[in-house]
Formats: sequence, structure tokens, C-alpha cells
Amino acid sequence: MKEAQGGPGRCLDDLLELRPKSEGFQEGQLVEAFGLKAAVVLNGLQGRTTGRWQDERIGVQFPAPHGLKALRPDNLRVVSDMPQQSKTCATPLEKLQSFLRSLEPRTLGSDDVFASCLKALPGLSYVMDDHAADALGTLPLLRELSQLVRKCPAEPFLIADLQSSRDPRNEQQLIELTMMCLPMWAHKHLDTPIAWFLLTDCTAALDNIYSDQAWQYHSKDIDSASVQHITSDMRAVWHDDSRILHALSFKCSQSDYPGLVVRILRCAEDRRSRDWMNRINAEKCPCNVLTLWILEESPLAVSARMYGLDGLFASTLRMSGGLDDNDDDGNPSTEDISKSYSQKKREKKRRAKARS
Repeated sequence: MKEAQGGPGRCLDDLLELRPKSEGFQEGQLVEAFGLKAAVVLNGLQGRTTGRWQDERIGVQFPAPHGLKALRPDNLRVVSDMPQQSKTCATPLEKLQSFLRSLEPRTLGSDDVFASCLKALPGLSYVMDDHAADALGTLPLLRELSQLVRKCPAEPFLIADLQSSRDPRNEQQLIELTMMCLPMWAHKHLDTPIAWFLLTDCTAALDNIYSDQAWQYHSKDIDSASVQHITSDMRAVWHDDSRILHALSFKCSQSDYPGLVVRILRCAEDRRSRDWMNRINAEKCPCNVLTLWILEESPLAVSARMYGLDGLFASTLRMSGGLDDNDDDGNPSTEDISKSYSQKKREKKRRAKARS
């Protein structure tokens, strides 16, 4: 290798030298890093080879914030043999797919975004105790979101049934935590803006998670919040009303926003919620909008299963007319019980916030 001129202060790009194509990767090849022990954060990330070498390492240009790295060929696998010059620019959908793939091998215990989220919510530290060694790719929400992206643009929505979990309490908390982390993950590892519209009633700690001055945080009440990054234009809206999120997301998709619009909505098991979901899915959807529906049990059903009362709950449903609206005898529907549960939950959060 040639001796670098200009002293040790020269940048990595200057220290890498050109080699004939026969000696290694072609310039512009898409490769994926794997098996790295020191720089584990690069495992699963994709980048472009520069065609330049340093000792036995080849230069690979990764997306921000990682930049140019020199890696051994043994830690790289070719994703595409097509040089960058003859390949068109990746679409936002392809970039989103690549971003989700890059998250899959990371573990919850080594992810700084997930750690900052739990730091703001110390009451959920037990989640890390149970799942620290789990890969992010196993998180139910990320798994289903990846499946949705693979199906697009042929099918712009996906209905995910997450009711089969043996531990509904843990799975529910993982869904909420993932919704909090998604915009931060996307900002750190994706070079295209996304507007996230996320249905949740858990917004209490978002102001601490997105406390950096680069994030513009807004919250009018305890049931909604929004953030926008001042440089990447990554956006997110969290709200507990699917109709409001539906209206806001369509308004964003029809504006001059340059990125994708990704909605994660929820549908309970009652007939009214199913009808609303079917009505939204039947509407003509803008090509830049992706929708992930999460089917979930009502809070009463989850509580019944947690305490081994699911058989009694099923019998009660049959007696009260199943999942329909109030029957002629005035028995409450699952939806009415769920609404009452949600109202009590919001009132409890308001009182807690007032005390603090």
C-alpha cells in the first residue's frame, strides 16, 4: 500500500487506495456487513463499496451517521452485483425496507434508542429484564411492519393479528415502546423522511424521549403528541383516536411532504371497529400511504386471560350477544366496556400528571 501523504490527520477516504476489480469487490456494489464483533452496530447495515482498499480492508460507504468504514471482505456479503452507476436511486419504499432489515439483528439490550425510552419509563424496566437478548426483528410491531413493506405497493395495508401471545401484558408494552421508538430509529438510520401516525394512548414520556433541541415536540393534552426533526423532517403524531389520525395522515399525504406516510392503527374485536377498518381500507389510498392494522383484544379480554378467566369472559360474551352493540336487554357490548376502561385509564393518567 502506498504511504499516505499529509500525516495521520488525513481522512479515511484519502488512506484507501484503488485496486483492480479482479482483486476484490467492484466499485459501487451493494454489500451487507455481518459477523463484526467490535463494531456490532454495523451488523445488518447495507452500504456501497468505494473500490478503494486499506491493507486487507475495503472501503464501504454506509448511510448516516456511520459514513465511510474500512472492513474485511470476510465481513461483507454482496446484496446486489449491479454497480451503482447503472442502478437507479432507491425509492423511499426500498429505503424503508432496508432500514427495517438493518434493525432486525440488533438486540434490545444493545440499542441506545430503546434504552433511552426505558430510562424515561422506569416502571417498564421489567421488559428489558425479560427481553434484553431478543433481536429487534422479533418485536411484533417491527415484524409485521416489515411484512407490510414487502407486500407494497401491490397491497398498501396489512391486518396483523397479534392476539395469540401467551403474555399479553408484555406484548402490549412492547407494542407501545416500539411506537415510541420508531421515529427516533428512523431518524438515526434512514436518509429519507417518514411521517408516522401512531394510534396509542401512551404519550406521557414522549417529551423526555424527544427532549433533544433538534426535535420540535408539541402536546396539547395527555391523549396526543407530535414531533418533527428540524433537519431530517422526520415526523410523528401519536393519538388515541383513529379517526383523527386517518384525517391527519390523508392531509399530510396530499401536501408537499416529500416522504412516505406510515400509519399504525388498531382495531378491537367488536363489529363497529371492524366496520370502520373495512371502510378505511376500501377507500382509495394515496400511493405514498402505508397502513398497518393491529387486531387486538379488548382490555377486559386481556385482563380476563391474564387472570385465567377467559372461559368466563367468553360465556359472558355469548350471554350478552357477542361482539355487537347493546342487545335488547341492555347488556353492554365489549366496545362499551372498552370505552369505559379507556376513560378510567385516561382519568388515572390525568390525576398522576396533576400530582407530579
